[in-house]
Amino acid sequence: MDTYCKEIRKLEAHFYGLEFHHVLRDYNVAADVLSKLGCKRALVPAGIFVQALNSPTVKIEEEPPTMPELVPALGQDVLVADLDWRSLILDFIINNKSYLKDKEHERLACRAASYVVIGTKLFRHSASSGTLSKCISQSDGVRILSEIHSRICGNHAGASTLVGKAFRSGFYWPTTMADAQAIVRRCPGCQFFSKQQHVLAQALRTIPPSWPFACYGLNSVGPLKTVQGSYTFIFVAIDKFTKWIEVKSVSATTAAKVAEFIQEIMHRFGVPNRIITDLGTSFTGSEFWDFCQESCIDMYYASVAHPSATARWNAIIVGYHD
Repeated sequence: MDTYCKEIRKLEAHFYGLEFHHVLRDYNVAADVLSKLGCKRALVPAGIFVQALNSPTVKIEEEPPTMPELVPALGQDVLVADLDWRSLILDFIINNKSYLKDKEHERLACRAASYVVIGTKLFRHSASSGTLSKCISQSDGVRILSEIHSRICGNHAGASTLVGKAFRSGFYWPTTMADAQAIVRRCPGCQFFSKQQHVLAQALRTIPPSWPFACYGLNSVGPLKTVQGSYTFIFVAIDKFTKWIEVKSVSATTAAKVAEFIQEIMHRFGVPNRIITDLGTSFTGSEFWDFCQESCIDMYYASVAHPSATARWNAIIVGYHD
């Protein structure tokens, strides 16, 4: 986002003024719907033009990892040493190099038992999965962690998550956790947003199913293929305690039809205590709302795109359709 902002700032000289406005989600419904379509990879409705961008439209400048500058004193020569941690293990495995100190030789032999050389590359056995992870230098590892943390697909995750993603990608170096903690500590965005309180505004309300036919989950599906009787929609109600399923085919999903469906359930199993449903127009209509208030039924609404709340409906509807 910072790169795109810099590109916009380059156009300031061509305009009399430039202002940035933050639009709330409630007032930006069209962009919110388009983002959900992109995340779900759903079919794009007619009238919406799609342009596939396989690469960023702006050039992202990669900043090399900063290293402390060492200024030599006058009359002194600088000796650049090879700090690659793989060199000791490669010399021990390939050249069978030994050390004068027995403890150091024993320590390196115990450490090299977890590594294997394939060609000229060093790999390490994974203790959990048994696969081989490619051993890379610390500079390459810092570059990979930076890419995972804050580049194109980065989500500014914590140090433990960064290390897990790097290991699952098949890379290993011994200072992974320390490097990940240093990247998170130096990230301005992580330090800024970590100060904000992420606790919910109110405590979660649990709805324990205490007795049968007291709490129902309600949903609708359609339009489906028209059958005899002009039925194209389905109402589904599930008892949260016994998982008993009630299904009814209807021709239209109106608030009056939902009230009739609940009234049929009431005649068979009694008046429920509460009903959980989504924010569909048929469940928020005045006729259904008035019916629930007259019957002393509490209404609770869940998110429309909540996957855990809709997974059970999808399984039931597929079985009913078959």
